[in-house]
Amino acid sequence: MKIIDNQLSFFKKITGTNIAELAGLSKFKPRGDMVLSMMGLVKEDFDPFYTARGDLAEQLAYKSLTRRGFKCVTYDKKTYHYDNFPENPYFGGLIDIEIPSKNTLYEIKSKNIKDYDKIVKFGDNCQEEQAMHYGWLRGYKEVHIMWIFFDDETENLLKNNQPVTSYKNLKMFEKPLTIDKAYQDKIHDEALKYYVHCLGLQQVPIEDISDKYLELLKVKRPGQSQNQPTNNNYQKGKQ
Repeated sequence: MKIIDNQLSFFKKITGTNIAELAGLSKFKPRGDMVLSMMGLVKEDFDPFYTARGDLAEQLAYKSLTRRGFKCVTYDKKTYHYDNFPENPYFGGLIDIEIPSKNTLYEIKSKNIKDYDKIVKFGDNCQEEQAMHYGWLRGYKEVHIMWIFFDDETENLLKNNQPVTSYKNLKMFEKPLTIDKAYQDKIHDEALKYYVHCLGLQQVPIEDISDKYLELLKVKRPGQSQNQPTNNNYQKGKQ
């Protein structure tokens, strides 16, 4: 799909938020969708509840780690402009919690309690890649990801902007991740090449765009009739 020329006036850095999708690791969002999102050509509605839940998860994780005796460092989003790596022209992003004395960092994620068993058993490849992205940039050998799981009652309080006073029904799961530098080099090289290729041609391969995003762009997939329904279940980069 051809992109209107000059839609992007600057290079938007690849961060932990988009590295997995650009590298083609996501089962749910194809890399073409991510390029369109980064360029601002498609914007999805985002519920502020998830920001509030994520912020609370980071606060709880920080308290847990400091109680365990770790000297944690956090970074103000405005002060650091969402980027701990200003010297890197291609990759960046903001670390949630860093423990420099241990040469490690923590990526903090929030989820509903119903996902607890699944995460404990299988993890989350894309979210784990986000943690390893920052570890790769820092040159660390090991990083951690920590999930905070919220029950429905606590989530309803957050949705209604009410204070949360009890955390007895919340759960936490932490997972150490070893950085495979050669693999991360490969992942980042693939993501950067794909992104630059799209920007250089001002074009995103239509097979890398989900039907959902084509609908938002009001673009039909070649060979699709005007009244043909779309299938929004993304698998392996195609619909």
